[in-house]
Amino acid sequence: MVGRTAELQIISEKLDLTVSGQAQLIGIVAEAGMGKSRLAAEVIRLARRKGFAGYGGACQSDAINTPYQTWKSIWAHSSALTRTTAEKTNPFAGRRDRRPCA
Repeated sequence: MVGRTAELQIISEKLDLTVSGQAQLIGIVAEAGMGKSRLAAEVIRLARRKGFAGYGGACQSDAINTPYQTWKSIWAHSSALTRTTAEKTNPFAGRRDRRPCA
């Protein structure tokens, strides 16, 4: 990745701190077209090489009023939930005709 050596080095160091038990938070902020997505993709590759699991989500234009929509796929993958798993644990999952009473 051209021109991002310093940023990748800092992030690599943060990942190493995380491995040693020190929680870290990395924010990638820039104007449109500055390469945030490309940098994030490179960070994910770096993290996977260091043994981290990686999950991703995407905003959907038709779900702008749905809270946590972007996180839905991340939570499902990270917790190994599938529609089949949900249907086995909740007989009302995926059904519109019946809802449990509160």
